[in-house]
This record gives sequence, structure tokens and C-alpha cells, in this order.
Amino acid sequence: MDVLEKVYSAFCAASTREGSLKTRLASFHSELIEIVPPINDAYAALVERFQVSFAEKNIPTVGDEMPGFMLPNDQRGLTTLQDLLEHGPCIISFNRGNWCFHCMLELHALAAIAKEANDLGARLVSIVPERQPFTRKIKLIGNLPFPVLSDIDNGVAASMDLLVSARHDLRELFLAAGLDLATYQGNDGWFLPIPATFIVDQDGIIRSKFIDPDFRTRAEPDDVVAALRSIASPPS
Repeated sequence: MDVLEKVYSAFCAASTREGSLKTRLASFHSELIEIVPPINDAYAALVERFQVSFAEKNIPTVGDEMPGFMLPNDQRGLTTLQDLLEHGPCIISFNRGNWCFHCMLELHALAAIAKEANDLGARLVSIVPERQPFTRKIKLIGNLPFPVLSDIDNGVAASMDLLVSARHDLRELFLAAGLDLATYQGNDGWFLPIPATFIVDQDGIIRSKFIDPDFRTRAEPDDVVAALRSIASPPS
């Protein structure tokens, strides 16, 4: 079994583990550093660099207007922010890609609350910096009941100051494991979005957000639903 197969096996075990998303993420990461010991040091260095620069970032916050966008979706069409907000609020999750099992664990957890969100009149969407074949793969593998949009060249993430470089910390480590981000993103920039979750009301105003420079930490689905309940009303 090669490295990627072992990592996938650890992901599958974590995805079926009982408990919170935090518990599943911690379980996966503990297995990951057993399989690829150098990744712990690389991730620690990456997170430390993110934390140093995080205070200087101008990421939109609660009360700000969500920047508009028009992005390719997983159905070979285009989706705008206005489309998503046509009938109510929207949960917008920025994720790193189908290769990122931390992201896939988060997306599985969001899929579990999708019906509850829909019952509250809200839509849910994931935005990743990957080409459409891979957004379709994310949706298929994750059995996701919501759209996955392609943020080509990280344009939307950059406009929100969510963009970071992974070149120096992870490039050689990932390539040695057989993972080349250029395959997924269609460019050799090695830039990634900081994972983040925004709840945007129907007027396009950010009403809640979760963002942590440690990309191993994600919004708990129960907290997302609670925030949504504070602004949403079920469709009549």
C-alpha cells in the first residue's frame, strides 16, 4: 500500500468515527503524521507562517458585503452569488480541494446538515481552486447535495484576502508523495485558500464567519446551523 492509499484509508476511518467534526479531524491528523512523519513539521511551519500574517489580512467580516462572483459549477454551468441568494441566505465554504482530506471531512459534515439548512430556506456551496473535472469528483465522492464551484486561479479567494502560498512549505513533500497541485488547479502557482465558512443573508451581508489560520480546524456543523437559525426563516 503506497502513501496516498494509506492516507485515504485513514480518511475513511476518520469519516465514520462517532463524535464531532473536531474529533474526526483530530483522529485523521494523528493517523496522517504516523503515515507521513515529516508532514507534521511542514504543517506546523505552514500554520505558524499563516498566523504571523493573519492579523494583517483584510478578510471581509461580519457586517461587510460579500464580494460578488460568477464561477463555473460542477454541472458545466456558471453560478453567481446572486443565484445562490435568490431565495434566502447561503452558507459558503472555501475549501482547498479534493486532495485535502481535512476539507473532505468538513464537506461530509456539511452534507449532513444540508437538509436542515434547506429547511431553513438556505443554500450551501463549496468553493475550491480546482478545475471542473475535480469539482465533479468532489461532489461524487463526497455525495454532496450542494454545488461545488471552481475558483480558477483563486480569483475570489484573492479578492477576499484568503490566499496563501504553499510552495516553500509543502511543494517537495507533496510531490514526493505523488500529489501535484498543478494537476488539480491547472497552474503551477501552489497557492491555496485559507479554509473559511461564511453565512451570508439574502441581502448579501455576511452575518457569521468562521476562519482559523490553522487549516486543520474547521467550523462545527452544529455551530453553523445555530448561526443560520439566528437569521433564517423557513420557506413558506
